Amino acid sequence: MTGSRRASQLPNLVWEGPFFEQHSLGLCNRETVLALLRRNPEWEMGILPDRVSEFTRTREAPLAKRLFAVPQPPEVTVRFQFPPDLTPPTYGRLVLFQPWEYWAAPEEWVRAANELVAQVWVPTSYVREGFVASGMKPEIVSVV
Repeated sequence: MTGSRRASQLPNLVWEGPFFEQHSLGLCNRETVLALLRRNPEWEMGILPDRVSEFTRTREAPLAKRLFAVPQPPEVTVRFQFPPDLTPPTYGRLVLFQPWEYWAAPEEWVRAANELVAQVWVPTSYVREGFVASGMKPEIVSVV
């Protein structure tokens, strides 16, 4: 299976943020998680939407069976939402997935990222350069 890893090699994970809202973050969360699950359908991954909406009843079976089903204990929490939730997770490491069009990251984000976040995922090298120029440790900021 090229490009796939055995489920036992993947960290137990919870993905937080909007999933069933009809805006860009909901779409990005849904499609990113669905793509990951297509590659690794047995991944122990729970989904915690940031709000319950009329769209929560999804027909996407891979999402539906993971909705509010958090693996215990999660080794990694991925948060992709706005504004970002910078509180430490109860268990495991925190990954902040954060697009940002305005170059300089807010000081609060930089401080929290450097102190609490294992990784910051960004969509472009422009965002990465802006975050690093703002003071985020370069080793924690990755373009995905």
